[in-house]
This record gives sequence, structure tokens and C-alpha cells, in this order.
Amino acid sequence: MANKHLNRRDFVRLGLAGGGAALASASSAETIKPAEKSPEPKILYRTLGRTKLKVSEVCFGSFGFSASDVFNAALDAGINFVQTCADYEQGNAERAFGKILQKRRKEAVIMSGWTLRRDATKAQILDQLDRSLERLQVKDVDIMLAHMCGTVEQVQNPGLHEAFDEAKKAKKVSFLACSTHGGEMDKIFDYAMDSGKFDVISFKYNFMEGGPLEPAIKKAAEKKLGLVAFKVTAGSREKELADYEKKGLTHEKATVRWVLKNSAIASVIRPFSTFEDVKRAVETISKKFGLAEAAMLEWYEQAFSRSYCRYCGKCDDLCPYGVAISEIMRYAMYFKYYGRERNSMELYAALAPGVRAEPCTGCPGHCEHGCPYGVKVRSQLVEAHELLTLMA
Repeated sequence: MANKHLNRRDFVRLGLAGGGAALASASSAETIKPAEKSPEPKILYRTLGRTKLKVSEVCFGSFGFSASDVFNAALDAGINFVQTCADYEQGNAERAFGKILQKRRKEAVIMSGWTLRRDATKAQILDQLDRSLERLQVKDVDIMLAHMCGTVEQVQNPGLHEAFDEAKKAKKVSFLACSTHGGEMDKIFDYAMDSGKFDVISFKYNFMEGGPLEPAIKKAAEKKLGLVAFKVTAGSREKELADYEKKGLTHEKATVRWVLKNSAIASVIRPFSTFEDVKRAVETISKKFGLAEAAMLEWYEQAFSRSYCRYCGKCDDLCPYGVAISEIMRYAMYFKYYGRERNSMELYAALAPGVRAEPCTGCPGHCEHGCPYGVKVRSQLVEAHELLTLMA
């Protein structure tokens, strides 16, 4: 089992920082001659579409991140791509990056932004950008991100594009991105591709949902858009399976390797909060997808397909109460599988009272008739309401 208390001193001692990010243990490093060592895993890089930026195949995701030393170690290991957001940890994720970026800005490709309201003005967006730059302690970011876009109106917002044009002229940003993982993702893809206004799309993509997206991914790649995948584990339910890890292969490694089979995808966002996360990222991209990974993902899909919410939105219109089904199901996932209990409850509490899941207890389950995957949506919403209001 991995040492959950690995610190930066241990990280350096184990050979995980600098050079080729060696993964030998301290004891083996002392007893094995250099000539006898197995090849060291190396961070690989891909070109992020027409931006021409060279980014690590694994992107340093910062949902729940606050440990600056971990980011420092990731840069040492060669992980140069960073995704963050003003909303993460109420700005503290950006502040944690800033402690390192003030000295190592040239080593990182930064993508940062904020949750974009469809009615946000140019002035509001530019103010958000300046606040982010201040927290990050940098003069510019490579990619300005319109984060968490669920409707095409958000990415069409004239204020966003006016703000980007002005910020680009001021050399505060170079490229524009949007992120999406549900709702009108297909329409957002189409607009980003056809308008020519976006350089990068960050989107949910995994082995259980990837099929319908393949034509859009191919078209986006042909148009030279940079493609970044996230939520690649399809729910992170592996903890429910006994004896899941076998011979060093984990569900996370298998899912990331599955995504990286697609040469159109430049990078995969994974959450980083510990030195073990850096070690695991290096190990993950040191091997390619194979039969063992395929068998593991088939097993996972059979176990969880009928309980995993895809946030596709197909059941939303069937709810007579206007419950925010996709958002609530996602917050419940954060609570149960991401270890983000308090944050999940805060997100749920921030929803308008009329769209929370109180009515689901006495409802016959209209939503379930619209789910193409057979998910018991109503019962999951009832459970979600109970979990997410424990401290209300």
C-alpha cells in the first residue's frame, strides 16, 4: 500500500523529483547499481491544438488543492500543465499556485478562469481575471477558461469575447477555453468549433460515455482545437469493489490510459493534493492501455453502468418540480466518492430552494422514465438530499 503520509522530503528522497522522475524506493536506490536500474518513467507531452503549447499528458487539476509543495514537486517531475479556477477553495487554490508560480512561471502552462454566468459583462469578467492574476502572482495566464458551461448561451456571451479580446491585447491571456460536462455539451462543442472563437475545449470524456462524442472530437481535432479531458474515471466507484487493485494496476490508471489512446486528446485532468498523486501520475503515463486495462474497465462498467449518472440532462424535462437533477447527482458523487463532503453540502445549499430534491421523497419517479441507462434516479436524489443536508 502507498504511504499516505509521503512528504516533500520523502518525495525527493525517492527520486520522484527532477531528472526523469525515478520511481525507485530509497532502499533500492542505495543497493542497485545505476546500470541495473529499469528505465525511468518519463513525462510525455502533446501539442495543445493550434495553441502550439506543449503540455504534459496529465494536467494538474486543483479541485480540493491547497498544498503548494505538491505543485512544486509536480513541476520537478515534469508535469507542466495546470488547470485551476477562481471558485476552487474560494480562491485558495489559485493562491497556493501563486506561492510557486511567482518563481517558476516560465515552467508552467496555466489554464484558469471562473464559473461563467450567461449575463456576465465585459467589466465583470476582466475584474475576475485581474483578481485571478493577483492570486496566482503572475502577469498573465496562457489560457483564460470559461468554466462549468452548461448552456450554449454562456459560451455565446458577447461580454466573454469582448473581455478576452481586450485581455489578449493587454497580454494578460493568449488563448480562450471553455469547459463543459453536461447539459448542452453537444451544442457547446458545435459553437466552439464553428465560431472559431475558442482555442481549447475541456470536457467530460470517459470509457462509459465516449462513444457519442467521437465524431465531435474528430471534427474538433481537424479544426486544430486543443482538447483536454476530465472526469475520466466515470464516477470513481472503485472503492466499492473488494480486491480491486491487482499487480499495481488501478482503475484510475486504466481510465487515464484509455483516454490517452485517443491521439486527439492533449491532456487528462486529474486532481492533485498529495505527493502520492504526483507519483501515481508519473506511473500512469509510463505505460499504455492494454488487455489488463480493458478487462478492468469492462468489469467496472458491468458493475456500475445502471447506477452511474451521466448528467446527460435527458430526464430533466420530465420532473414536474424543476429539480436540478444533474447538479444534485454530481454533488452527491463529490460527497460519496471524492471525499469532498463539506464542499458538496455548500454547493447544494447554494442551489435555489425550489430546485433542491425535497419533493423527490413523495414522487413516483417521473425522471426515471427518461433515463436511457436505467439509473434509479429518484432513489439517488432522495439519498442525495439526505446526505447533502446533514449539516444544514
